[in-house]
Amino acid sequence: MIRIKFEEQKEKHKIMVISILLAIACFLIYYFHAVLRRDVVFPHFFYIPIILASLWWKRKGLVVAIFLSALLILTHIFFMRDVATVNDYLRAIMFIVIAFVVSTLSEMIAKTEMKTKLAYAELEQIFHTAADGLCVIDKDFNLIRISSAFSTLSGVKKDEVVGKKCFEMFPGILCHTPNCPLIRIFGGEERVESEVEKERNDGTRIPCILTTTPFRAPDGELIGIVQNFKDITERKRAEERINHLNRILKAICNVNQLITRIKDRDRLLQAACDNFIETRGYYNVWIALLKESGELVTTAEAGLGKQFLPMVEMLKRGELTDCGRKALRQLNVVITKDPHSICSDCPLSSSYSGRGAMTVRLEYDKKVYGLLSVSIPRELSADEEEKTLFKEIAGDIAFALHSIELEEKRKRVEEALRKAHEELEMRVKERTVELTVANEQLQREITERKQIEEQLKTSLKEKEVLLKEIHHRVKNNLQISSSLLDMSSLRIHDQQAIDLITDARTKIHTMALIHSQLYRSERFDQIEMESHIQELVSYLSEVYAEKKSITPVVEVSSIYLSIIQATPYTLVINELISNALKHAFKEGQKGMLEISMKRSAEDTIFVRVKDNGIGIPDEVNIFKTDSLGLKLVRNLVEKQLQGKIQVKRNKGTEFIIEFKILEEEAKYV
Repeated sequence: MIRIKFEEQKEKHKIMVISILLAIACFLIYYFHAVLRRDVVFPHFFYIPIILASLWWKRKGLVVAIFLSALLILTHIFFMRDVATVNDYLRAIMFIVIAFVVSTLSEMIAKTEMKTKLAYAELEQIFHTAADGLCVIDKDFNLIRISSAFSTLSGVKKDEVVGKKCFEMFPGILCHTPNCPLIRIFGGEERVESEVEKERNDGTRIPCILTTTPFRAPDGELIGIVQNFKDITERKRAEERINHLNRILKAICNVNQLITRIKDRDRLLQAACDNFIETRGYYNVWIALLKESGELVTTAEAGLGKQFLPMVEMLKRGELTDCGRKALRQLNVVITKDPHSICSDCPLSSSYSGRGAMTVRLEYDKKVYGLLSVSIPRELSADEEEKTLFKEIAGDIAFALHSIELEEKRKRVEEALRKAHEELEMRVKERTVELTVANEQLQREITERKQIEEQLKTSLKEKEVLLKEIHHRVKNNLQISSSLLDMSSLRIHDQQAIDLITDARTKIHTMALIHSQLYRSERFDQIEMESHIQELVSYLSEVYAEKKSITPVVEVSSIYLSIIQATPYTLVINELISNALKHAFKEGQKGMLEISMKRSAEDTIFVRVKDNGIGIPDEVNIFKTDSLGLKLVRNLVEKQLQGKIQVKRNKGTEFIIEFKILEEEAKYV
């Protein structure tokens, strides 16, 4: 704002000066033309406002030259008509030409000055904004210019060093020696580069790359030098970090080799600790193996010596340091940046002065074996890669402990297996002897058994022949009895007696059918009921239904009954079919008789005998009737078959019988 006001004030002064000069010029023209009546005007004065206006306002200043030229010609015309005006015309043209030349040169000079200022401003900005520290020194070793970065780097201000000797302000071991960069440049070298440590006013030293180059005048004359100080602190730290990580990687490789070579737990732990110190990966290392209860198993250390003994005593008491307790509770690495001032309860805190610490639990497959703790440079304690590598080391050691533990278990198992194998071999030998004796005895028993089996087969065959003969003779005897009854009925004229003989003959024939089937069958313990019922129905139809048109319908599944159940069952069926054929239909009446026998999944037999005849009268109760046939049916079903019987009277008579198959029979049927 002040600069703007100053420029405005300066512009007013210029206008004022030009106005005064123009007023003087107007007066001179008027005085020479009007008063003195002379055609020669003092023109040299006119050049002053013309040149000043052209210099100040560039081509805008031509207005002053044009104004004075016009004024000169017009006053000559009005006041001196009789005098030729050629000289004034020439002077007017000269005014304009001079004004044009001066304004053009002024513009060129202004542009050049502007470019110079811009170039200087750019160089000044580059010089002061450069990341590296820059300083310019003349041939007399005087500091003539320093950059802002150099001021920050060295810790000094510009006015404190400019004009002073460089070796006084920044003394070094190379000053006044042939290796001094300034002397080497003055000696003809074009570039000198070296690594130095720049000492600040506060005593700290900053590692830098110093590059020195000549500073020459436009004509090439050497007038000084330019020094570039590049701060490489971060690079040095990165290099140190990389070197440290490389040492850690080397330690990891060595530990892996130890794991494959050493199978003794204590030797492995001590060798691992020694390896970490030998590779200079860590300042000191200690390992403590603990049981799940917290009881100390063993320890190993390197770089601590007798200082570790108080820690061992502390661990034996079941006590842990703060970092140890944290490490056992979490998966991640526990970082302690300043153990010397933070860990007051740690017996090793004095050995960690100026260093950091990392602690992690030794864990593999969800089993915690103990703790691993190391001392490292404090600036690396928060490095993520450092923590990752440290955790990897802990994982390798835990894996080694796991492998050793498995190896010990394997050896114990192998020893137990060896003993068991020896014991088994002994038992096998003993058992072999026993089996040999038993085998000989068994061979004798097998021979005896074969002889007995042959005897049994012979005896069984004889019994089968005998049993068949018995069934055959029983059948023949029953047939003879039936024939005798039939012959007796021919000599009897009493119908009631004939009916009784017929009933007895059918029952005898029914039992004869059973023995006949047993005689024909390969088995003597079961009767196949389907064919048996078919034969029985056919026989009874011939006996009772020769004058009646009755159609029997038989539906019997493939069911086998033992002779114990078959005999009462066939007598029941005989009685029910005989009653239906005798009493259910009148002479000459057509009808149907249905007989069915089925077996359920629960081994229950369902028997159904149904006719569509006249039916049993309602007043007849089969459970209280005096009829011999129905009493026989009821007793056989309930007592011998242990079943149930029911009667339905619906368009005829239907008997439904239900009983269970014997358990012995159910196993085979």
